[in-house]
Amino acid sequence: MTDHYAVFLSYSRNDLEAANALRAQLEGYGLSVFKDDDSIRGSDEWLNCLQTAVDRCGAFVLLVGRDGVRRWISAEAQVALSRHFGPHDDSER
Repeated sequence: MTDHYAVFLSYSRNDLEAANALRAQLEGYGLSVFKDDDSIRGSDEWLNCLQTAVDRCGAFVLLVGRDGVRRWISAEAQVALSRHFGPHDDSER
């Protein structure tokens, strides 16, 4: 897993086609994108990988599809919001 990504992409598996298309567009603009199924290897500790990727990404993109915000999408969004609103110093966000 790469240490830093420009974008963390949070999505539902039911919206995989839209997530793949969005990732391709973002990468077409030269952005590195964390998308779990492409960024986490089978031997990785997946929960740690998700936490690290959210903590180190430059932007968090939440793809809300036909299922709305499901359990894991909500958890990823909470981590991103905690990162953004937690520090009192703007330089740490």
